[in-house]
Amino acid sequence: MSHSRPSAGGFSPSSADWGSCFSSEPRQAADRRSPVSSSYETLSSARNICAASSATSLSFESGLVGELRIGVMASLAQGPLADLLAAYRERFPKIEVRISEGTSQAHAVAVLKGRLDAAFIVGEPRLPGCDTRHLYDETLFAALPADHALALQARIAWEDLRDETLLVMADGSGPEVEGIIVRHLSTLGFQPKIAVQHVGRDNLLNMVGKSYGLTLVANSILGATYPGVRFVPIEPAEIVTWSVVWPKSNPNPALKRLLELSVAALPVVA
Repeated sequence: MSHSRPSAGGFSPSSADWGSCFSSEPRQAADRRSPVSSSYETLSSARNICAASSATSLSFESGLVGELRIGVMASLAQGPLADLLAAYRERFPKIEVRISEGTSQAHAVAVLKGRLDAAFIVGEPRLPGCDTRHLYDETLFAALPADHALALQARIAWEDLRDETLLVMADGSGPEVEGIIVRHLSTLGFQPKIAVQHVGRDNLLNMVGKSYGLTLVANSILGATYPGVRFVPIEPAEIVTWSVVWPKSNPNPALKRLLELSVAALPVVA
């Protein structure tokens, strides 16, 4: 009878065991790296991270990337503000711009509390700790239903509005528009019929198109089309002044780029 010869130590590995023993050793050897090689790769990786971080930091400091929070009241259909924001987007596409609509008062509070980097608002406000720059002027138009008798005229007078229902927004430029209407008509001895609507600019003009009343708009809105609405100039003309206001202490490089571009892109206003 033949007997198999036991291996040393009493263990007789199968072919699979032998295969695993011999195949694992080269893999373990391949995975081992010298301390010098590992240190070099770690240092190279750290250098790449630092370079990327430095590039990001330089881009932020130069105002090429980042975030800008601004408040607006005017329509962006056309006009100087629309042109400025379009140029800013083209020049600095990696800056995320966040736009808020609201009243002059709400925007002023947001600027003072640091919730906005800057606001484009009516007038030339003087806020504590802030700078103000007069940017441009616009003329007011009356927005009327296309089938209204006044819509056929080349221009209308303030007195023509005395018996009309005048729609204004509760927010945005609504309070300023209401103040202008009251000032002009009360000076003429009339009590205006004002209907405050809690809607945005588009739906207010859609209400005009449905003959709910008339409203006043700046000429920047003329770049948009609203069914059933006609825009007619008013005489004497009412000029609306637009300014940008921002905190003097705001260090945001993206804001600096916007202010620089506003000087280059907008006409000089006395």
